[in-house]
Amino acid sequence: MTEPEFQRAVDAAVTELARRLRPWVVAGADPDAIAATWIADMRAEGWRPPLRPAPKPYKPTPEAAVETTRRGAEMVRRELAACLNTREDTDHA
Repeated sequence: MTEPEFQRAVDAAVTELARRLRPWVVAGADPDAIAATWIADMRAEGWRPPLRPAPKPYKPTPEAAVETTRRGAEMVRRELAACLNTREDTDHA
């Protein structure tokens, strides 16, 4: 995790904690300051934001796989026809 990503994750944690504290703090208290202090203290104890989840591998649906195969076969047919037409033109010249 790069430094900017880490700081964004810490900022997101502060924002979320402040949002959750807001209904519970007494009037006049600053939930943003409380959350920032809390997260800073947790960081001093070694807390790190959780890592991003690994991206899910692409798994095409059966319909998408059929469509992809159909398009690939059509592309091969066009390329083969183009090659054969070019070859016939040069063989008879």
